Amino acid sequence: MTSEMVRVVLTTPIEESNLQKIRAVSERLKVDQLSPLILAERKGDGAKKGELDALFGEAEVVYGWIHHFPKNLLSRSPRLKWIQTMSAGVDRMPEDIMKSPVRVANASGLHGTPMAEVVLQMMLMFAKDAPSCFQMKQRKEWKRYTPKVLRGQTLGILGLGAIGKEIARLCKAFGMTVQGIHRSSTDGESYRDVDRAYPRDQLSQFLATSDFVAIAMPLTRETQGMISDGDLRSMKRG
Repeated sequence: MTSEMVRVVLTTPIEESNLQKIRAVSERLKVDQLSPLILAERKGDGAKKGELDALFGEAEVVYGWIHHFPKNLLSRSPRLKWIQTMSAGVDRMPEDIMKSPVRVANASGLHGTPMAEVVLQMMLMFAKDAPSCFQMKQRKEWKRYTPKVLRGQTLGILGLGAIGKEIARLCKAFGMTVQGIHRSSTDGESYRDVDRAYPRDQLSQFLATSDFVAIAMPLTRETQGMISDGDLRSMKRG
């Protein structure tokens, strides 16, 4: 069994407690937080380039959000074997990396709760007309208005992976009707917390019967442009 150190570099700031958890995985891990150096380099501090080049030159694992990766990551990291992104999607990953032998892993399955809560936040914001409430608060006035409720309205979810399923679960708790489209779903297929699953060739009907639509599919060659202008025109008027 090898006892060589494995060099891991982080390109995104994380809390010290989480950094210590990574280091505690194995005594063989040498973990460096590079986000301050990367930020300094982006601001034009040329003195940091040599230090960064040395650290990336030894790195075997890179961990962080894709948009925090430095330019020319692949050429600066000749020993790189594995990239672990913090995102579920990898559509922003540089093409040279995707075509290289470097293993790329995403964080699929970790973002269900925060993303589902954001979807609920946005729907409640529109239903309760939160922007108008904030404006009235700023003006120190109050005008009566009639907010809507989510109960009884229909949410359409494009993509029933970890994020889509959590959106469905929370919205069912609000008394909403939930319908979805998954990559391989067929008409009438059963999903937990989903009242109806549509096949992809019924996208226009799916959109036309939804009060809200949440897109929870990754951006890929298959999904890019899947919603046409005609599909958008088929949606309900707000």
